[in-house]
Amino acid sequence: MILPEGTVIGKFSGSLSEIGPFISPLIGVLHIMGISGEGFLLIDQGKFIASYYKQKDTDLKGNAAYTHLVSESAVEFEVRKYNEQDFADARKTCSAEGLLIAYNDRGEPLKPRKTLGTWNLETIQKQPGVLAVAAFHDGFAVQSTGNADFDQVAAVAEDLLRAGKKIATDLTIEPLDQMILETPHGKFIIAPFGDINICIFTEADANLGLIRIAIRNIQSEID
Repeated sequence: MILPEGTVIGKFSGSLSEIGPFISPLIGVLHIMGISGEGFLLIDQGKFIASYYKQKDTDLKGNAAYTHLVSESAVEFEVRKYNEQDFADARKTCSAEGLLIAYNDRGEPLKPRKTLGTWNLETIQKQPGVLAVAAFHDGFAVQSTGNADFDQVAAVAEDLLRAGKKIATDLTIEPLDQMILETPHGKFIIAPFGDINICIFTEADANLGLIRIAIRNIQSEID
């Protein structure tokens, strides 16, 4: 993927925790060379917005990439400053690629869940008729696979999930397990996974039974 170049303002070596205090006012990106690969962290005034890290044949995205980078004790950083347009373009690209970092209510990055690894999303996408799968939090896609506008999909899914949870509560049939929106043109499925949720976009004739089994197999791993 291609991010805006920005303006190089410095290079550092060390751990992510050591460089933290020096980037608190930064709006830009850290390009990172680690022991086992390379990637980047998108930053908005010191807050980590998105992350990517490539290790050999494995691509870590969002919270998984961030968690790995925090654990690295020795990395090299190239710090690049962005203007408002550069940052907006970079954030849009990261959102489309499923690289945004999800936070909990206390402002802490969520720990990546094994059940929501890229391999799990791909397992669901391999089901006949599935077009795209995304893990989302607070209306933003944090992992994704397939072909879809994940910005729009995650935002719509968040609204539907919020409404579905309220209905389930009002009818005293909670907790919500899955939601399915079916139209002549396709199906849209939402399923909670702890602090993160997934949404699945399918063709109209997709086999819901097989997809729901795949979802429940993954959900059972975190029970």
